[in-house]
Amino acid sequence: MSVSIFFDIFVFLKLYEFMKPSLARILFFSGSAALLVTIVLIFFVGNEIPGGLKITLFLFQCILLGGLLFLFLSKPKGRKKKRTNRKSMTQEEAERKAEIRKARRVAKERRIKESAEVLLKNIADKETLESLGEVLLKNFAQEWSIVRGLVYSRTGDEHFRSVAQYAYYGTEAPPDFVPGEGLNGQVAQDKKPRLLDQISEQYIEVVSGLGAGYASNLLIIPFVSGGKTIALAELASLEEFPEHTMEVLKKVQKNYAKTFKKIMQ
Repeated sequence: MSVSIFFDIFVFLKLYEFMKPSLARILFFSGSAALLVTIVLIFFVGNEIPGGLKITLFLFQCILLGGLLFLFLSKPKGRKKKRTNRKSMTQEEAERKAEIRKARRVAKERRIKESAEVLLKNIADKETLESLGEVLLKNFAQEWSIVRGLVYSRTGDEHFRSVAQYAYYGTEAPPDFVPGEGLNGQVAQDKKPRLLDQISEQYIEVVSGLGAGYASNLLIIPFVSGGKTIALAELASLEEFPEHTMEVLKKVQKNYAKTFKKIMQ
């Protein structure tokens, strides 16, 4: 009989551990009441349990076992459903993030395309280096709000000479340079754009033909044809250039280089 009681208590504790469904609660409390009554009666009457108490004990065991069986059968389904819901939510979240990334990529590509179209306006019909340089500076000022700018072209003696200025008020003409000389010359030699953000006024004064104190953001663009830089634009802005600046330049540099080359021939 004691073995039976210990077994009943074990089932009782397992039922309590997993007690969540409403039907299991009913079985739990019913079985708990039967267990208490049985233990009290056994305490008073000893091992000589009348037939009626044996039936009560049997019913009690059936109730506990029924509740435990119910929990074991219903719990896995609940966990499976929970895992399924979690998996479904994870998949939906992944799809939502993928849609957000796609929308951002499409928006960025649209901005790059629109910027390139603005920067390339009215360049095809230009017949002089001066007029092409002026259009270049005007387009960049419209799109990226530059406050000062210079355009240089390569001369026959391998010097770069200014052919167009935007908001340049220096008392002297911007100085010429050769490839490898100063920042402009280094960009011309490397044939790659250079973007400098938040630079000091003193630095602009040292490396730039724009003078000191006018801007803290500098963009230098080489226009390459035949493996060498044939023209160069130096642009200064009070604001930082857009994060997609380099992507836009890839779309416009070749067009400008072709136009510069056609005029120089």
